[in-house]
Amino acid sequence: MSVVLGLTSSRTSPGASSLAVGLGWAFLRRSLSALVIEADAAGGVLGQRLSLSPQPSLLTLVREASLQLTEGLINQHVTNHNGVNYLLAPVDPVLAAKSVEQFGRLLNESNLRPSVPTVLDLGRWSTADSWLHLARRVDRLLVVTSPRLEDVQSAKYAVARCHDLRLNVGLVVVGDEPFSPAEVAESVGTQLAAAIVHDPEAAAALRGGSFSEGAYQRSLLGRSIDGLATNVLAGVR
Repeated sequence: MSVVLGLTSSRTSPGASSLAVGLGWAFLRRSLSALVIEADAAGGVLGQRLSLSPQPSLLTLVREASLQLTEGLINQHVTNHNGVNYLLAPVDPVLAAKSVEQFGRLLNESNLRPSVPTVLDLGRWSTADSWLHLARRVDRLLVVTSPRLEDVQSAKYAVARCHDLRLNVGLVVVGDEPFSPAEVAESVGTQLAAAIVHDPEAAAALRGGSFSEGAYQRSLLGRSIDGLATNVLAGVR
């Protein structure tokens, strides 16, 4: 089963990168190989959070794929962590921006579609062509936001842009204060794809913290992300 899911944040980070890790685990629990691509032009964070080697990375991939991008070549530049494959972005924002731009171009030119469930972490939404090229490659783009007023306002602009571009967009709300996820979705004007529980203690497991993976999976946070994965996969059958 193949699905390409995009994640983008509306303003300050509400946990989009952590959600990408959680979805990778959720796919793996269904015996599906999962690929998480960190395509954040602002610079990568997953390598540091999960204590992974900075190479291979998106940078090493685009340097080698100057002529043609293939799934086999991508697989040569991923790092496996707890069963999930990660294609990491460089930490340096300058290198990350260049790598993401070239990766988007190569992905469009090759018309490549990964054969495994793939989560594309696009970082904060943007008007840049490099962001748009990648956003057009996903089956569904999820705008991740908190229910704070300033984040909801930013999410309105992000979702409106996605609608203008005719992207298949949904909203993921992390937390339920000061507004409920349903209220946020109504205000933003799009479908609520998932309400994710705000649980900093359990979320530590997604950032390489000491909170155990098993305890995370039993937590409300783990179950809410698992529910999102179920809905995503149901939508492509």
